Amino acid sequence: LNSGSFGQVFQATNKLDGKDYAVKRISFAESGYSNTSITEVVREVRCLAHMDHPNCVRYSTAWLEPSWVTGSGAPINNPDEIGSRQLQQKMLTDIHHMVKTNDLS
Repeated sequence: LNSGSFGQVFQATNKLDGKDYAVKRISFAESGYSNTSITEVVREVRCLAHMDHPNCVRYSTAWLEPSWVTGSGAPINNPDEIGSRQLQQKMLTDIHHMVKTNDLS
């Protein structure tokens, strides 16, 4: 559909409920992985979750999805892919810790 802050927005139809949704995809590989970028994204998610305005798209949910989760399921042998997976696992752990401890200053 378009690009917004941090990422791209796509139209998707949920196979279970048949409704159309706007899905914003934020790729940390493109935006860089830092506590600052994670904090900005989590703040945006929290802001959207609390927003209730007739001129804004209603927020439904957010989730973390590492790129290796959506892959083919084939074993990873390439050192670059192994390093990427380890970085993504660290990023997920860091995000979980930041959200759990509310360390979003």
